[in-house]
Amino acid sequence: MFRYDAILSRLFKIIVQTGYLKKTLDENVDKIRSTSMSGMVVDYSVQPDSAKAIKIARGQGIIRAPPEEVLSMILHVERRPEWDDLCDHGSVVQEFGGCADIIYLSYQGKLGVCARDLCLLRAWRRLEDGSVILVANSIDTPDVAKVAGKVRAECHDCGYIITPCEDGCIFSYVIQLDMKGYVPLFFSNLIQTQHPLIISMLRRHLEGPSESAQG
Repeated sequence: MFRYDAILSRLFKIIVQTGYLKKTLDENVDKIRSTSMSGMVVDYSVQPDSAKAIKIARGQGIIRAPPEEVLSMILHVERRPEWDDLCDHGSVVQEFGGCADIIYLSYQGKLGVCARDLCLLRAWRRLEDGSVILVANSIDTPDVAKVAGKVRAECHDCGYIITPCEDGCIFSYVIQLDMKGYVPLFFSNLIQTQHPLIISMLRRHLEGPSESAQG
């Protein structure tokens, strides 16, 4: 995995050392209604040096499930279509020592926009306080060929922090996604704003209808 060490070192530095993601709960999250949309904090910003002005999206919320269970749902990408409404296929391409891998994700086309896919390098670490950090970034590899009819999107500086709390775990998430291809910037940013909804998707799958109906 040495050829990817520089990428992973940079990603972990961004997530861990710069406070790119919060491990503590934002005071605006309403714990009582944490299974509803009002129980999430989402914000967006634009990278100053980004010529295409693609938004960075961040989301945070409580998921009433153990951190390891949430992490397992994310790591097992073959199960992603079970809970991610847009994903139609996921697979692990290569594994590296039990704490890093390369994955392939395929997403449906919407509103006349061509279907997209992603080839991602991921790695994860468990911290002393019980938190788990996962980082991901798009890479090019001959092991994941381009697919006819799909546009290869690019994911930059994606990260999750899953932190234990009394109600389950605090799930924090950040992503900058370039849709690539012929997509108007406004539509690309619209899709970008939907990504933090991964929190509500995971809640719906892990907490079940009885929990999700509360609040």
